[in-house]
Amino acid sequence: MYRDEPVDVVISWVDGNDPNHRKKMNPYLKDSLSEWDDIASPTRFSSIGEIYFCVASILKFAPFVRKIFIVTDNQNPYLEPFIEEYFHNRNTEIIIIDHKEVFSGYEEILPVFNSLSLESCLYRIEGLSEDFVYFNDDFFLMRPVKPSDWFNGGKAVAYGTWRSVAFDNLLRKIKPRKNGHLPFGFKDSMLNAVPVSGNHSWYFCIEHTPFPLKKSVLKTFFDNHPDVLIKNIDHKFRDPEQFNTQALFYLIGFGEGLCVRAPKGKYLLIKPTGKKVKYIDGKIKYFEKHPEILFGCVESADKADPEVTQRLFGWLNQLMGTAIRK
Repeated sequence: MYRDEPVDVVISWVDGNDPNHRKKMNPYLKDSLSEWDDIASPTRFSSIGEIYFCVASILKFAPFVRKIFIVTDNQNPYLEPFIEEYFHNRNTEIIIIDHKEVFSGYEEILPVFNSLSLESCLYRIEGLSEDFVYFNDDFFLMRPVKPSDWFNGGKAVAYGTWRSVAFDNLLRKIKPRKNGHLPFGFKDSMLNAVPVSGNHSWYFCIEHTPFPLKKSVLKTFFDNHPDVLIKNIDHKFRDPEQFNTQALFYLIGFGEGLCVRAPKGKYLLIKPTGKKVKYIDGKIKYFEKHPEILFGCVESADKADPEVTQRLFGWLNQLMGTAIRK
């Protein structure tokens, strides 16, 4: 049966608090660290332990996953003691992959500090399954998932909504400027994928959930358009001209009949910055009232008040059966 086919997970992770990482980055910054804007903001690189919840959730709620590849820039999250304590009976293999491996053949581009560049190369991981799921390190599972939640009948399950290209491009043009330029956000990178894949009136606006992908679709596209790959990966930091590779995949996948749209309401987005503890309590109550929620995402947990983070981590520890601390 189809569900017997392997499913791997790929997680991108960086510890921006690592002095060696900061030292590597500094020569490429135009301004001092205190003057970073939204393109190279410290919160894009910081880590306060989200990777532990991410991996723990996969091991607990998706034990069918064959391998977890954690892609880093010469770093190591040192998960081994934690995993041995809580998941010593796991069958899932965990492998650390360096940027040099996924950028093999393009080493002159390194180093990059840019998820959009990295995501364009993840399909190149050696030994990666045809069907794989990409996680940001602030994604996690919240309830048991089945293979069919990600791949159903040979098709990748797409979580998101169809949106008008013309309307969202208009909204993009009239956005207020920040630090003298138009902010470049998640939706902008998706809109940039539209002309890459062809002329479309609608695009699939992906949610902050794990992304089911097919390796062969990305490989075929980039093999046929090597100039597109090079142009998208040749940026140290996020660039307003770059596109989101996951959004590109879904545009191609739906066009080729390789994707199926998922039901709505499957994920919970948590934005704790500037919030009080009652905000987390509200999210907990919402989650408990909606058994259809499978996925969670916490944005910029490093910027939240300590008591809020403590409440959030306490709740996630209850879900995972762990004792992870900030």
